[in-house]
Amino acid sequence: KRSPLEPAQAAKISIQVAQQLGSAAGSLLIHPGRILISKDGSVKLLPPAAEELSLPAVVEYPAYASPEEIRGGHPDVRSALYSLGCTLFELLAGEPPYSSSDPKKVLHAHVEGDVPDVRERASGVPDTLAEALRELLAKDPELRIQTPEELVRRLKQGLAGAGSAPHHTSRPPS
Repeated sequence: KRSPLEPAQAAKISIQVAQQLGSAAGSLLIHPGRILISKDGSVKLLPPAAEELSLPAVVEYPAYASPEEIRGGHPDVRSALYSLGCTLFELLAGEPPYSSSDPKKVLHAHVEGDVPDVRERASGVPDTLAEALRELLAKDPELRIQTPEELVRRLKQGLAGAGSAPHHTSRPPS
């Protein structure tokens, strides 16, 4: 509800979600509504709501559906990483990578659209974080970050280097 967030805060939330992906029950679709942040900053990935289990993810949450789910394929952890990438993008930019009032356009963009550069919509995102996000949003699951552990490592490296890494600071006018 309070995005966009500072890059370090968004990365820390994403790290905690990624660490829970192996034990997450139910749907592999990750979206902001499944993330609970306590007052102490700890993050819990909530189980999917009943409606998420009764409808295909692409119908219920098109802004977070992976290309392979949209094509009718079988999602795996890389699909969860894709939807976590969409969520991280939203945490940083205040909106998912693809948005439209027409869900069909959103689904088409996930499958065919260019991967947007988060730095064009959010200020202060370090290059390391932007590159990890770009890989999370790769259309081909083989080109994505492959495991939650790899994502955690990459995000932690990005946090460690955020103080010295160059970053893009301009934000388009609203």
